[in-house]
Amino acid sequence: MMTGCDLAAVVVHYRTPDRIAPTSEALHRQAREAGCTLRVVVVDQSGDAPDPDPTGAIGWCTLRPLDNLGYAGGFNAAVRQVPDAAYYLLLNPDVELEEGALSRLMSHALPRGAVGPMLFWDADFRLLQPPTREPETPRWLSMLHGPLPNAAASWHRRRWRARARRHWRARDPLPTRHLSGACLLIGRAALDLVGPMDERFRLYYEETDWLRRLWTAGGRSLLVPSARGVHEFDASASQEDRREEWFAHSESLYRDRYGVGTDLPAHEEELPAWPASLAIGRRRVWLELSPFSSGVPAAAERLDLGSGGRLTWTPPPELAARVSGFSLTVVDERGRELGRYQLASSD
Repeated sequence: MMTGCDLAAVVVHYRTPDRIAPTSEALHRQAREAGCTLRVVVVDQSGDAPDPDPTGAIGWCTLRPLDNLGYAGGFNAAVRQVPDAAYYLLLNPDVELEEGALSRLMSHALPRGAVGPMLFWDADFRLLQPPTREPETPRWLSMLHGPLPNAAASWHRRRWRARARRHWRARDPLPTRHLSGACLLIGRAALDLVGPMDERFRLYYEETDWLRRLWTAGGRSLLVPSARGVHEFDASASQEDRREEWFAHSESLYRDRYGVGTDLPAHEEELPAWPASLAIGRRRVWLELSPFSSGVPAAAERLDLGSGGRLTWTPPPELAARVSGFSLTVVDERGRELGRYQLASSD
């Protein structure tokens, strides 16, 4: 374990005031266990973050920009406020790290790189969060717009699934640049090497762009599977009224910078309702849960059905209302789709 490290945790806050104190408390507790000196910086993008704990035991300092700077801008502002930390932990307030996760991240920390935990959508660590992805290439877009869109979409899911499972199956630290900015431990030397995050990416793609630039500059990043956290699905971004506008702008900026295509075309496919129980005839399957009609990206859960081969599944209780209407794809161990369904809508 790395000891004596100087760590600044940056919590970019937007309309989640009730999360600040428990997040800071958990960070201070885990930093003590990791042997780190910790400073917590809360970037208050919505003007409603609570004042720091007056005792200082779980304290934080607060930056209050005049406007919402976006995720990248908020992180950069905190780094300017605390420029001398050896490492920076960029953290969404809707991420809760498992006990010991910070120690495990610090044990694999890269001075000229970044590391991130394995993230899940639920507190029981059932649904693995998808790795980040980039916009599609023009070649794939032409296929998806072509005469056989259903076949092309199926091949596209298999292509995406192969990379996602490489992350989901990882047991040892995995070199990858597809880490989530919801929780990212960055070395100060990496920021010196690459520069700050591009503030034109106000929401989405900011970490994808920065990590791509990191690898181009000779730095590296790792997924640390032994460090786990829960990232509540869409809890923070959904509070921002301009998120669709910002997403479109970020996607366009990324596409223009790297010469990739736009995102997937709208592809509506009529799916049968999920029956809650199926005879599968397989011992092990994966379930992929996606808010998109394309089926990707998706969170995933791997299930061992035993000898009976009958699949019974309901979403985690805290997600049940939020994932109504999502697509659910049943996939075998080799990546072949056994069926696609739609969860019942709560409307």
